[in-house]
Amino acid sequence: MALIQFSIRVTKLEKIPELRLTQQQTEKIGKTAIKELKNRVQQQHTSIYDTPMPPYSDKPIYVALGKSGGRAVITSGAVPIKSLNALRKAGARIVDARNTSAKLSKKIGKIRNAVINTGTSLRFENRTAYKRFLGQSGLRDLTETGAMLDALVITSITGDSAQVITIGFTDLVQERKAAGNMIYADWFGLSPSNELKITQLVESMIAKNLTKK
Repeated sequence: MALIQFSIRVTKLEKIPELRLTQQQTEKIGKTAIKELKNRVQQQHTSIYDTPMPPYSDKPIYVALGKSGGRAVITSGAVPIKSLNALRKAGARIVDARNTSAKLSKKIGKIRNAVINTGTSLRFENRTAYKRFLGQSGLRDLTETGAMLDALVITSITGDSAQVITIGFTDLVQERKAAGNMIYADWFGLSPSNELKITQLVESMIAKNLTKK
């Protein structure tokens, strides 16, 4: 049984066979729903009520360090910090292998005081500081590696003329993460602004189908 999922039901077309959506159109609705949900969470940082997501806790967090070529390394999915140069003490110079420009050095200089070397891990004052260190906004966006939101898929299309589209997860690990994040923020599902986008899409599809009749 799914831990977390939601469905989109196009009800007004059920009794009008001539206007039923094609399979391709139905799939597009599902994919658009996923796209809009991800955009709301990652770019707008808002909940299913279109209200701001709650901030992260102020508690310090510790990020484990590995080693590569004698350098300390932390990686975070699609946004790796390739190397951390020594970090023997707070304020040590940080080197990002992707870009060692003066601009990057200046940017890092603003946040390095929030980082304290603890030997086998890095201490950040809170998750906001950590996310900013990774080059992200620092706002709650449910995106550290991106794996959880990328795992969102159309799990089924059912019903007469394929009018019920269910969105969820097939990856149990990511589904558990998603359900766990609901404890801190109501993010999973379609917000009023998301629903408006879907409604507009369906209306445009109906109009298109009408012109073909």
